[in-house]
Amino acid sequence: MIRRPPRSTLSSSSAASDVYKRQYSFRVCDAWGLLYKKGEGVAKHNHFPYSLAFVYYVNTPDESSPVILNGEEIRPTAGQVLFFQGHHYHEVPPSNVDDRCVIAGLITYAP
Repeated sequence: MIRRPPRSTLSSSSAASDVYKRQYSFRVCDAWGLLYKKGEGVAKHNHFPYSLAFVYYVNTPDESSPVILNGEEIRPTAGQVLFFQGHHYHEVPPSNVDDRCVIAGLITYAP
């Protein structure tokens, strides 16, 4: 979680404002879509050296495969987004159904 200092501790000067903005500068550096058909999955991997990864779940039919994140089974539903640190290992077992659809991406810290 990113914690920001209370507003009362920030100076009104533009120099302090610029430092504050740079301190928390992240950007999406890559994104892609995946449409899983029955029998398809993703092998265990991570996204090091990227700071964060995300997955937005567009479609999760009943019986969709979970995502396994650091050994924990997670069953997201359509409309949810999952953020996790880029060095965490994750995988998706082969799907039992067609049309599980996600948009995934990588976020980097840009000082």
